[in-house]
Amino acid sequence: MVLQGSDWTTAGKQSQALLYGTVQQQAALMSFVEVFRIMGYLFLATIPLALLIKKAKSWGGAPAAH
Repeated sequence: MVLQGSDWTTAGKQSQALLYGTVQQQAALMSFVEVFRIMGYLFLATIPLALLIKKAKSWGGAPAAH
C-alpha cells in the first residue's frame, strides 16, 4: 500500500480492511458449502422415506363415458 502512494497509517488501515474483506469472503464461501452439504444429507435421508410411502387407493371406478 505504501508503494501505491499511501502513507504508513493509511496503508496499515487499508491492509487491515483488505484482510478483513478476504476473511469475510472466505467465511461466506465456507458457510455456503456447509449449508449445501447439510441439504445434501437431508435429501439423502428422505430417499428411504419416499420409498416407504404406499400408493393411495383409488375410491371408485373409472369415470363413466358419455
